[in-house]
Amino acid sequence: MADDHLALAAITAQSLAVILQAAANRLPLTAPQGQSIKTTVFAVSAIYAPRIETIVDVATIGGILAGSAETIRTASAPKDVVQALYDAATASSTAAPTFTSPARTRSAALSRTLAECIEAAWLGEAFVAEAQTDFGDRQAAIAARKRIATAMDVALDRIAAATGRAVIDVLGSVARTASDHIATVSANLRPIVRVQTARSAPSTAIAFELYGDPSRATELVARNKVACPLFMPTVIDALAPAA
Repeated sequence: MADDHLALAAITAQSLAVILQAAANRLPLTAPQGQSIKTTVFAVSAIYAPRIETIVDVATIGGILAGSAETIRTASAPKDVVQALYDAATASSTAAPTFTSPARTRSAALSRTLAECIEAAWLGEAFVAEAQTDFGDRQAAIAARKRIATAMDVALDRIAAATGRAVIDVLGSVARTASDHIATVSANLRPIVRVQTARSAPSTAIAFELYGDPSRATELVARNKVACPLFMPTVIDALAPAA
């Protein structure tokens, strides 16, 4: 593997495998899922990367890693995997080596292409997970749309420069579809409102007053992170009651 651009791509592939394992370590994977990721990480790091001889070999590794990003997305509930997916995308964006030398920078072009393709894969999975999330309120849905827009703003030019239009066009389509879906869902969600009481009261009493349902006290306690449900703060956040 004499060509410098292939050697650098091999190093990048190994870094991307480490990022994959780090994402997996954050999630409650089943035994088969965890073993699948470990097998992929070992195969890329110890077998495929050291044996890169052509650009086709690099593309093959990219396909393997991108497929594993989907495994991570399906490992748990969408709301529980979203942050891990975004973090893996961010880490992937810096996986390629950087140099001050123009010649070495040109040699790292293939590495950047591989890293940005995998960043795009992670982002695409994050956008899908956002769209699949069961949002509890309108603000949560709006926040998800903002995360998608922000991720695209940050990554768009970089991914396009390293991979060309095809990858960014596909990623942009996923982002728009996810964002449009979330917008439709959010229209039917109630907002979070600020509730003020004259004095501290039990969560069950406040839940009954707001919703006519004392069993929703646990919702109020969790949303406001209250240690003692018998003495709720006089100002809390709550899902707006039905009109």
